[in-house]
Amino acid sequence: MQSTMSNRPAIAGLVLAVLAIILPPTATRAEQRPGMSLHDIAGLRTVGEVEVSPDGARQAYTLIVPRAPGQGEDGAAWTELWLAGGEGAPRPFITGEVNVGDIAWTGDGTAITFLAKRGDDEHKALYAIAVGGGEARRLVGHVDDIDEYAFSPDGKQLAFLATRAEDEARTELEEKGFKQIVFEEEWRPVELWMTEVEGDGFSEPRALELPGSASKLSWSPAGDRIAVALAPTSLVDDEYMARRVHLLDARRHRDERQAGRRCLEP
Repeated sequence: MQSTMSNRPAIAGLVLAVLAIILPPTATRAEQRPGMSLHDIAGLRTVGEVEVSPDGARQAYTLIVPRAPGQGEDGAAWTELWLAGGEGAPRPFITGEVNVGDIAWTGDGTAITFLAKRGDDEHKALYAIAVGGGEARRLVGHVDDIDEYAFSPDGKQLAFLATRAEDEARTELEEKGFKQIVFEEEWRPVELWMTEVEGDGFSEPRALELPGSASKLSWSPAGDRIAVALAPTSLVDDEYMARRVHLLDARRHRDERQAGRRCLEP
């Protein structure tokens, strides 16, 4: 036991000598780089949505830009629109204090569509900006935020989702100070709206009469049907437990519109 104890300093010295050989020299204080601070982390920019052009050569994406900590008004990060691909570095298309979302390419790849609240908009509207440059053009507005949209494969029809406008009587009560909310009793359904290209614009949007609150829509490749998810209400439990996919005949809607009829059964 005494022999082992007496050898410990020699063993420790040998270990230190070996570590000195195999480990790189410690960087000097001038060479050491500081890690990221909390301020740096709060300013990190991240990519949100990404959409590839029809020809696969370009990518439209949203860039999430946090607000500078301690500067200006509090709020969520801004969401900008950028374009990558082709020659040169990614190009900013819509930047600054903006919130761009639900981006998509037009079928011919000449423009990018998106939802945003710009200028005098009271609610999120549908816009398009040409890839060649220029200002964004407002395509369709609504009495409430447009939550989601989808063009038909031929680009001639547009389906979008929006919450039903608030009842006028309820609005009048709120203006008088009655702003109480009865939990899960004052929900408004999300409706499916349809419109068509007419000249340089779109026809007056029209809500389809559907049994429930809508979410998640998609056109069939042939453009003759629309798949939409419907729940009995827009409440969370129904969204998770009772939502079902329905198929709608888009041609029937177009024929009824032309004939002046108002109803479309799913």
